Amino acid sequence: VMYLAVVLLKTSTALAHDECAFKQSGTASFYANSLDGNLTASGERFDQHGRLTAATHDFRNGDTPRIYLVVNAKTEEHEYVRANDRMGESRHEVDLSFAAFQALGGSREDGIM
Repeated sequence: VMYLAVVLLKTSTALAHDECAFKQSGTASFYANSLDGNLTASGERFDQHGRLTAATHDFRNGDTPRIYLVVNAKTEEHEYVRANDRMGESRHEVDLSFAAFQALGGSREDGIM
Protein backbone atom coordinates (compact mmCIF):
# COMPACT_ATOMS: atom_id res chain seq x y z
CA VAL A 1 0.00 0.00 0.00
CA MET A 2 1.32 3.44 -0.91
CA TYR A 3 0.47 6.46 1.20
CA LEU A 4 -0.47 9.93 0.01
CA ALA A 5 -0.33 13.37 1.52
CA VAL A 6 -3.23 15.59 0.47
CA VAL A 7 -2.84 19.36 0.65
CA LEU A 8 -5.80 21.72 0.22
CA LEU A 9 -4.99 24.89 -1.69
CA LYS A 10 -6.79 28.02 -0.56
CA THR A 11 -7.70 28.94 -4.13
CA SER A 12 -7.45 27.25 -7.48
CA THR A 13 -4.58 29.60 -8.39
CA ALA A 14 -2.61 29.30 -5.15
CA LEU A 15 0.48 27.32 -5.99
CA ALA A 16 3.00 28.79 -3.56
CA HIS A 17 3.84 26.59 -0.56
CA ASP A 18 2.75 29.29 1.92
CA GLU A 19 -0.70 29.34 0.30
CA CYS A 20 -1.29 25.66 1.15
CA ALA A 21 -2.72 24.02 4.24
CA PHE A 22 -2.06 20.37 5.12
CA LYS A 23 -5.28 18.39 4.87
CA GLN A 24 -4.67 14.70 5.52
CA SER A 25 -2.65 11.65 4.67
CA GLY A 26 -3.64 8.08 4.00
CA THR A 27 -4.39 5.77 1.12
CA ALA A 28 -6.07 6.34 -2.22
CA SER A 29 -7.89 4.16 -4.72
CA PHE A 30 -9.34 4.92 -8.13
CA TYR A 31 -12.98 5.14 -9.21
CA ALA A 32 -14.71 2.18 -10.77
CA ASN A 33 -14.84 2.31 -14.58
CA SER A 34 -18.62 1.92 -14.40
CA LEU A 35 -18.88 5.51 -13.08
CA ASP A 36 -17.22 7.05 -16.15
CA GLY A 37 -19.56 9.62 -17.68
CA ASN A 38 -21.78 9.97 -14.60
CA LEU A 39 -22.46 13.36 -13.04
CA THR A 40 -20.38 14.23 -9.99
CA ALA A 41 -21.66 15.98 -6.84
CA SER A 42 -20.49 19.28 -8.36
CA GLY A 43 -22.58 18.65 -11.47
CA GLU A 44 -19.58 18.01 -13.72
CA ARG A 45 -19.34 14.87 -15.82
CA PHE A 46 -16.80 12.32 -14.55
CA ASP A 47 -14.02 11.54 -17.04
CA GLN A 48 -12.04 8.55 -15.76
CA HIS A 49 -9.20 8.80 -18.24
CA GLY A 50 -9.06 12.43 -19.31
CA ARG A 51 -9.07 14.58 -16.16
CA LEU A 52 -7.13 14.59 -12.90
CA THR A 53 -10.06 14.57 -10.49
CA ALA A 54 -10.93 13.14 -7.09
CA ALA A 55 -13.74 12.36 -4.70
CA THR A 56 -13.35 13.16 -1.00
CA HIS A 57 -15.33 12.35 2.13
CA ASP A 58 -16.12 15.99 2.89
CA PHE A 59 -17.39 17.04 -0.56
CA ARG A 60 -21.16 17.65 -0.68
CA ASN A 61 -23.70 18.08 -3.48
CA GLY A 62 -23.41 21.52 -5.00
CA ASP A 63 -20.01 22.32 -3.46
CA THR A 64 -17.56 24.30 -5.56
CA PRO A 65 -14.71 22.07 -6.75
CA ARG A 66 -11.46 22.48 -4.81
CA ILE A 67 -7.88 21.98 -5.92
CA TYR A 68 -5.69 19.58 -3.93
CA LEU A 69 -2.00 18.91 -4.24
CA VAL A 70 -1.75 15.12 -3.93
CA VAL A 71 1.67 13.65 -3.21
CA ASN A 72 2.64 9.99 -3.45
CA ALA A 73 4.54 9.71 -0.16
CA LYS A 74 6.67 6.81 -1.44
CA THR A 75 7.84 8.28 -4.75
CA GLU A 76 7.20 11.99 -4.06
CA GLU A 77 5.37 12.23 -7.41
CA HIS A 78 2.71 14.93 -7.12
CA GLU A 79 -0.17 16.35 -9.11
CA TYR A 80 -2.77 19.06 -8.69
CA VAL A 81 -6.13 17.28 -8.61
CA ARG A 82 -9.60 18.82 -8.84
CA ALA A 83 -11.87 17.47 -6.08
CA ASN A 84 -15.36 17.61 -7.59
CA ASP A 85 -17.21 14.64 -6.08
CA ARG A 86 -18.05 12.95 -2.81
CA MET A 87 -17.05 9.41 -2.09
CA GLY A 88 -19.08 6.70 -0.43
CA GLU A 89 -18.04 4.59 2.51
CA SER A 90 -14.36 3.76 2.15
CA ARG A 91 -11.30 3.26 4.29
CA HIS A 92 -9.32 5.38 1.81
CA GLU A 93 -8.87 9.12 2.13
CA VAL A 94 -9.56 9.87 -1.53
CA ASP A 95 -10.81 8.21 -4.73
CA LEU A 96 -8.91 9.40 -7.79
CA SER A 97 -9.79 9.29 -11.46
CA PHE A 98 -7.67 6.64 -13.15
CA ALA A 99 -5.79 9.42 -14.98
CA ALA A 100 -4.80 10.99 -11.63
CA PHE A 101 -3.99 7.59 -10.13
CA GLN A 102 -1.61 6.79 -13.00
CA ALA A 103 -0.07 10.28 -12.95
CA LEU A 104 0.83 9.70 -9.28
CA GLY A 105 2.56 6.40 -10.07
CA GLY A 106 -0.26 3.94 -9.42
CA SER A 107 -1.04 1.01 -11.69
CA ARG A 108 -4.24 -0.90 -12.35
CA GLU A 109 -2.69 -3.96 -10.72
CA ASP A 110 -2.01 -2.03 -7.49
CA GLY A 111 -5.46 -0.50 -7.24
CA ILE A 112 -4.50 1.28 -4.04
CA MET A 113 -1.82 3.86 -3.29
